[in-house]
Amino acid sequence: MHNRFNSRIMALILIALAIVGFSCGDDDDNGVNQDNNPPTINSMSAQPDTFISYSVTTITVAAEDIDGDILSYEWTSSEDWLNPISPMGSIVEYTNCCAVSEIQSGWAIAAVSDGNGGQAVDSIQVWVTP
Repeated sequence: MHNRFNSRIMALILIALAIVGFSCGDDDDNGVNQDNNPPTINSMSAQPDTFISYSVTTITVAAEDIDGDILSYEWTSSEDWLNPISPMGSIVEYTNCCAVSEIQSGWAIAAVSDGNGGQAVDSIQVWVTP
């Protein structure tokens, strides 16, 4: 009787897993609008690309979306000491948080999203001097 009970419970578990598995099918869009074209980053620039410790460099990204979607921008960096300040869409100022005793380099990273699942990411290298 104990084996028959275990067999029935196991069968019910397998049926439940099968139902859950079939109901969680992939809708093939993975959260992305299939008719949407992702944005394109055409260029990035840093002015200046080498800056003195505790001053700033201004990073600009030129991006477009052929669908005409409104773009949003997220700024990060490759190094803890390189910090984006006053981000204003496609333009942001970066500064360093700490004094440096020798030249350091890092990457400013821009992620451009179109609000419909499309995204483009690019980066530019900058240097900070003591």
